[in-house]
Amino acid sequence: MWLLKWKKRETQYRRERAEFFAAVKRLDRRSFMKVARLAAAVTAETYPKFQTQLQKVAALRDMINWRIENPLKGKPLALDDARLLAFEAYITAQRTGVTLEPGKH
Repeated sequence: MWLLKWKKRETQYRRERAEFFAAVKRLDRRSFMKVARLAAAVTAETYPKFQTQLQKVAALRDMINWRIENPLKGKPLALDDARLLAFEAYITAQRTGVTLEPGKH
């Protein structure tokens, strides 16, 4: 039973990983680097939280889209877009293991 669950999880992980890399490959380098630089200021572990720019409680994906729309003057990504998932995964991976510092985040 546990082996079946593990295989399902592994299959899901591999599918999501493949979708992530396919989405990253579709981005041109310049676009990826622009959003990655802007996203570096985003601390994934603190979301959802109230964002004054949006005047609402925002999820990480809302902030990514806001950064694409405003500083970059681009079109926001659909919430089910694989590229948005790729950005979320990238930001989360970059922040994995980073300790939250009270008052800083």
